[in-house]
Amino acid sequence: MKVIKTFNLASLNIIFATREIARFAIKEALAKKCQVISLKNIKTTSRSFLDELFVMSQKNNISLVDIPAEIESLYAIIKKTHRNQKMYAPMIKVRVSNTVFA
Repeated sequence: MKVIKTFNLASLNIIFATREIARFAIKEALAKKCQVISLKNIKTTSRSFLDELFVMSQKNNISLVDIPAEIESLYAIIKKTHRNQKMYAPMIKVRVSNTVFA
């Protein structure tokens, strides 16, 4: 029986904000010969980080698992973007203010 090694991304204790950090995370997972990256206990991430992590994991045959509810919608948009080769943006609710700051 083949053992699947999992790399826990939260164990890096870094801010998941840039594409470079995503490449570093993939490099660490490959160095430890992991086939799965767990996003468990990740509360926030940038779109560029998650996009690069998705692309690099696809190239290196690494699965992304345990995606928290806080970033699930962003992850779904990124998957849809790459599947359809179209750029999608999340729906957000904003309130326009007429307040002037000087």
